[in-house]
Amino acid sequence: MNGMRATDIIRLRRARQAGRRARRGSRALAGAALLPALLVMIVLVAGLAGGAAALLALTRDLPAVETLRDLPGHFRPITATTRLYAGEEPATAGASGRVLIDEIGDPRLDSAGWVALDDLPPVVPTAYLAVVDPQFMAAAPSTFAALRGALTSRDSPVIQELIRDHLRGGAVGAAGDTRRAWQDWLLARQMERLYSREQLLAWTLNTRYFGHLAYGIEAAARVYFAKGAADLTPGEAALLVAVARDPAANPFDDPAGARRGQEAVLSALVAAGALTVEEAATVLAAPLVLAPPPGSTSAAPDFARLARRELERSLGPERLLAGGWQVETTLDWALQTQAACLIDIQTGRTGQTSSGGPACPAADLLPAVTVSPTGAAAIVALDPATGAIAALAGDVTTAHPGGALVRPLIYLTALSRGYTAATLTLDVPTVYLQNGRPYTPRNADGHYLGPLRLRQALAADRAAPAAQVLGWVGAERVVATARALGLRADEPAAGLALAEEGFPAGLLEMSAALAAVANRGALAGAADTLGQPRPTTIRRVTDGGGAVAYAYEPVTREALAPELAYLLTDMLAGRDAACPAEVCPATSELPDGRRAALVAGDGWAVGATPERLIGVWAGGGASPAMDNGEDAGSLWRSLMAWATVDTPAGDWLRPTTLRPVEVCAASGLLPSRAADCPTVREWFAPGTEPSAVDTMTREVAVNRETGRLATIFTPPQLVERRVVTDYPPEAAGWATAQGIAMPPAEYDTIRRITTRNGGATITAPEPWSVVSGQWSVVGSAGGEGFSTYRLAYFPGLWPEAMGIIAEGSAPVAAGELGVWDTTLVADGLYTVLLTVFRGDGTFDEVAIPVTVGN
Repeated sequence: MNGMRATDIIRLRRARQAGRRARRGSRALAGAALLPALLVMIVLVAGLAGGAAALLALTRDLPAVETLRDLPGHFRPITATTRLYAGEEPATAGASGRVLIDEIGDPRLDSAGWVALDDLPPVVPTAYLAVVDPQFMAAAPSTFAALRGALTSRDSPVIQELIRDHLRGGAVGAAGDTRRAWQDWLLARQMERLYSREQLLAWTLNTRYFGHLAYGIEAAARVYFAKGAADLTPGEAALLVAVARDPAANPFDDPAGARRGQEAVLSALVAAGALTVEEAATVLAAPLVLAPPPGSTSAAPDFARLARRELERSLGPERLLAGGWQVETTLDWALQTQAACLIDIQTGRTGQTSSGGPACPAADLLPAVTVSPTGAAAIVALDPATGAIAALAGDVTTAHPGGALVRPLIYLTALSRGYTAATLTLDVPTVYLQNGRPYTPRNADGHYLGPLRLRQALAADRAAPAAQVLGWVGAERVVATARALGLRADEPAAGLALAEEGFPAGLLEMSAALAAVANRGALAGAADTLGQPRPTTIRRVTDGGGAVAYAYEPVTREALAPELAYLLTDMLAGRDAACPAEVCPATSELPDGRRAALVAGDGWAVGATPERLIGVWAGGGASPAMDNGEDAGSLWRSLMAWATVDTPAGDWLRPTTLRPVEVCAASGLLPSRAADCPTVREWFAPGTEPSAVDTMTREVAVNRETGRLATIFTPPQLVERRVVTDYPPEAAGWATAQGIAMPPAEYDTIRRITTRNGGATITAPEPWSVVSGQWSVVGSAGGEGFSTYRLAYFPGLWPEAMGIIAEGSAPVAAGELGVWDTTLVADGLYTVLLTVFRGDGTFDEVAIPVTVGN
């Protein structure tokens, strides 16, 4: 070792260092080789931990699908009921002041409530799946790999419905809620793993809501067909499947919608191969015998049916079905009994009592003349200020032809466009050209009354002036007015025919619209799903402990300006309903003389006092009186008279912005100072007051012997002054047909006046010539005893409203007497008059007729 050389030592050290470096490189390579595996292990462990955490978070509040097995128990019939009461004022001694009118119970009480899938006719599940989920029975369960981001779209609608309604309590997931979507996917997989498709379908059919508190196919069959689900025919099954998809379109509330739904289900069965086209047609043609609608056994069935629907909207079907509620309705039982009795008499269901007396006190007020019973009738009574229904009997929702009831809406639209109650209309035969065809509006009685103010035209219920006014404002604006008042106005007649035909409407909606007019233009009632007021049947709902669950608070919406509402109400209730020819309807007259605004005709009578509105529809019978609404008007008068007896008479509050103006009764224009026309007072909205002066009524001078217009040449002792009416040219034919003498148009004998001594002469212009512009009048003014002269003119040939052209104190010989500025007067016939005055008080005159034509 000591003998080693330095170079050996250096080589040895270098060899050792190289070995150490090699060993370090081997260890580094081994570490590098283990690093990826280690990283994979770390990622897997982290992924498993994160996945477990995510899965735990996802399933932490996941509903238990095992609870679906409890559905038959949850859907057992409920024994508690809900009671509806009407008010009775005043309450009899010892009574509570309320009358039980209806009781709502679970429709499943008379059945097992739950029906097995095997016990249903095959057409029921087949029809349901045909329109809801055609692939339900055959589709394979969805897998994780098949999702590709579409978390719920691949799941069966039947399964989605069960998750939503029975695992989620009816809650719908928000758009973009990925966690909810993943949870529902997991729930669907669990349901497919635990339950058969048949079991899932059975749960769906037994829990689906069909409207009218019917949960499940068994309850629906009993509600709509009064039979068990096992006995449903194919047509009935198809209809119920349609109702399951849209409970509002059921055969009680929307027969047309239910029919369309039934046709759609049958088409789906044909498409699925379950029915042939011929079989579907046979099923569709088979009549459906419906059960009486829920509430039909009520003491006030028509009212009860409306109240049930309103309760369902207010409380929800599940809360209402739970029972135990006490419901105070808006029904006035005393008024209801009178309305129902009058309906029975009108439709021939009842007559006199066994003692020979009237069936109800209101019948005492019916006219003594009997009419043929109508096929149907309905009555509704509303409080205009709150929309509360005080009485309801008969079908008030089915639409009937509106006929004459559109005319107040036509005139209301005209008022909103600046026309007034004094605007002149013409009730004369008029031919209009519509779509290339002639159209003549015809009054129901065949008579025409000539010129009428708009107020008179409405009071007389005339079709001809209504068509004229409709032409001014347009049918589209009238329909807009109707819809603003809550009317559907879905199928209005085209063009001017709207004034005669109107549009279909139900009694309740028509009454609510006119109640808004009586309520200063404001609709009042309970808010519907769109927040719009509608008539209400419910005043208050309390639970078994007396706690208030619902209390009615009216909502209002201004449908038209108060000024317009008052004007129309005042026109409908006006005292001047004693129209020309005494043909105006007198149905608004009440025995105590109070004012009532009434629209009647074509089977309708809807009218109001400030405190109450009553609407009547009567039709479908053989009574000829139905053509002009006499039956409906009689029912209205008798019930309104009974309802208002011994109550103070109110009046409508007139807006302070309305202005009274005295106008000529014939033309509706301001009276002329020259003619004393008969006047009436009319109310005008700001800016609509008349400014034109009446020209229809005028005073004329006539020769009483010839009947012609007097002239300056007529002997004064034969002149007589008369007041005449100039009808518009469009009414001239009507006036002639009525034998009305027209004002004289011919003048009395015309001759040229010459003076005794030639002191007054006019040489230019010539008699009967046409003058214009600045016209020089040439002649002479002088003679013995001359003092002064006056050159004047006056309209026509009778000296009144005279204007001065020139005056002079110096004689004129064959020269210019004055210059007449004819541009300052209207075109027409005038007389130029020259008068020469003498100093002794006598005078000479000469007159020539001329025509101003500028």
